[in-house]
Amino acid sequence: MRRASWLITNNHSGLGQLPLRIQSGSFHLFATENSVTFKWIQSTFSVLIDGYVIPRLDYFNEYIHLKHYDLIVFLLKEHGLDFINYIKGCFSIIVVVDHIIHIFNDTHSFKKFFYYHQNRQVIVSSDLSFVKEHGKYEIDKESVALYCLMEHHVGGYTLFQNVFYSKAGTHIIVNTNENKLTLD
Repeated sequence: MRRASWLITNNHSGLGQLPLRIQSGSFHLFATENSVTFKWIQSTFSVLIDGYVIPRLDYFNEYIHLKHYDLIVFLLKEHGLDFINYIKGCFSIIVVVDHIIHIFNDTHSFKKFFYYHQNRQVIVSSDLSFVKEHGKYEIDKESVALYCLMEHHVGGYTLFQNVFYSKAGTHIIVNTNENKLTLD
């Protein structure tokens, strides 16, 4: 199995291969060190960046002096979750605030992530094979037919029931107190 860059789940069985980074309620965020950038802000929020970010053209001159995670942290402090409107790039960004986990990807979905939500079990990962191995899934016949017709996956559907991929500009919210995943 290829190692996932990052994984968020409330199902912790068989996760010894990934180092734990953050725990929020019953959820754990696991991530490999070589593939992501971390910025921990004590008692306020935590940020994980998988990929790269730069300021959008309209804000480039204003924020160019800030590098990667410093840019995200500054924008989070200045603009809250609207920080995403000030950046572009190829990324998945995870922001943990108290018991809420926010997961964003870039506006072109170059850095896709996959998610599974069924019977209070939530898995979100940068690697589909990890979601398949740790979730309960079945082949989705309608998605297979759609894939055959379109010759590519569309609408966030994968070949598996209850397993989806992030579309362009996705924002997922995981409430760790309620084991609830919602799309914003």
